[in-house]
Amino acid sequence: MTNKKTAPVVPELVINQKKYKAVPPKARAWRDFITFEEDVERIPAKDFMDRMAALIAEVFPEEITSDVILDNIPINEIKKLYRDSFRYVIGLVYGKLEQLPNGEAGAAE
Repeated sequence: MTNKKTAPVVPELVINQKKYKAVPPKARAWRDFITFEEDVERIPAKDFMDRMAALIAEVFPEEITSDVILDNIPINEIKKLYRDSFRYVIGLVYGKLEQLPNGEAGAAE
């Protein structure tokens, strides 16, 4: 039985008949997603969708902003796209950690 991990699924979205694929985000995205998840119960309802859109935008090319997402993605697809984006970031982080030789991750702290 092999314990081989698969690469994270790359989220995609289509805006104005153009397909966009997620790109590996800056390291800050990890912290931003974790902070959102930790604070989700305290986020005012009026800010919730804006915050999800901003996080989604972090994993797409620069021309995909939170406003582009809010103006073009149906409301019933935002949460799924957020979850796909979060899983993508998690997959990238843990995929890199698994590539480090034993002990190297702890030595960096």
